[in-house]
Amino acid sequence: MDLLKRDIHVHVFSDHVPIEDEVEMKKFASERGLLVLGPGAGTSIINGKAIAFANVVRRGNVGIVAAAGTGLQEVSVLLDRIGLGVSQALGIGGNDVKKEVGGIMAIDCIRALEADRKTKLIMVVAKPPDREVMRKITKVISEETTKPFVICFQSLREYKPPKKLARRVKAVRGLHAAVIQAVKLSKPKAVQKAHKRISMKPRELRALAMKLSKKLKSTQKYVRALYTGGTLMYEAMLIYRELIGNVYSNAPLSSKYKLPDPHKSFKHSVIDLGEEEFTAGRPHPMIDPTVRKLRLIEEAKDPSVAVILMDFMLGYGSHEDPAGAMIDSIEEAMRIAEEDGRNLIILGHVCGTRKDPQSLVEQERKLKKIGVQLFPSNALAVIASALIVKRGKVKADKLRKVYRSFVGI
Repeated sequence: MDLLKRDIHVHVFSDHVPIEDEVEMKKFASERGLLVLGPGAGTSIINGKAIAFANVVRRGNVGIVAAAGTGLQEVSVLLDRIGLGVSQALGIGGNDVKKEVGGIMAIDCIRALEADRKTKLIMVVAKPPDREVMRKITKVISEETTKPFVICFQSLREYKPPKKLARRVKAVRGLHAAVIQAVKLSKPKAVQKAHKRISMKPRELRALAMKLSKKLKSTQKYVRALYTGGTLMYEAMLIYRELIGNVYSNAPLSSKYKLPDPHKSFKHSVIDLGEEEFTAGRPHPMIDPTVRKLRLIEEAKDPSVAVILMDFMLGYGSHEDPAGAMIDSIEEAMRIAEEDGRNLIILGHVCGTRKDPQSLVEQERKLKKIGVQLFPSNALAVIASALIVKRGKVKADKLRKVYRSFVGI
């Protein structure tokens, strides 16, 4: 509050702030034309400067409002890869879109980007907002803005903007799809070029999955996804729900699928290693991969596991060599499976750019060298892993529907 009283904008990385204090801060700031980014704002990019966990991306005309840290990283990185850039990327913290906070900063950031001359298109990225907050955001977009919008609410059902906004407001469920929509709205002639840079066609994913699945025994049935990025993990659960059914997790879509012990997977399991049960008293796994290294070895010992999927987050704040730090554990996991007469398929997605301190090219080179199958986006990696455990047997219409929602066409 002291900084706000001195008319200074505030970015709050920590999420250990009572929600009533968050509301008080944000109301105070909003009344004075100030921004409070967070609490729990893991990523922002302001005037080209990375704050907290953020990547080195090109400057451009896409403004981002995100209640999802690694979601902001994923869309900003994919925008960079297809030649678009970021004007401002404002992380507001996950609580902002809950009814208790009421979307105070989501709305103020939308207004700020609408007023920003360098921003020509606005993206809003969030795990599903509460309904009343969604209505508030929609009302502001409808009545107070004129710029094109891409809305990515990661919900079980696709958000549908009012018909009167249909020409300039596009809604998707996936981060990759949000970037493709941004291209459609800003550079429609460049859509195919964008797909060539960051996409794989459904038939390519199916063919790859069938090829890899031939290496598996019939008893290898399950996928285990070990995530350091919470938003990417959430997106994975949404995709899996469509393709292989609900998955177990320490942070599931439904409490029915909550793991009794977060340290022990069951059937198809997706783990957010950034949750408090894994970070209490130790650094976040994006900084220190120890907890994932140990978990990977345990998963490799399970003869029913077919696929292990991991994200590798680059950029400021992250480990200086995320891929290199995992190599010994990945090789040991493969060796454990081999000694048991099995093959273990390991898939990965490196979220980063060529200009990141760790270098996308170098990180991908290290992982490919030891046999990790990489994908340009999280959504593609998840779809591929689902196809592998299904041995490619997913109906074409279902695959197209998921692809359209999460990758984009």
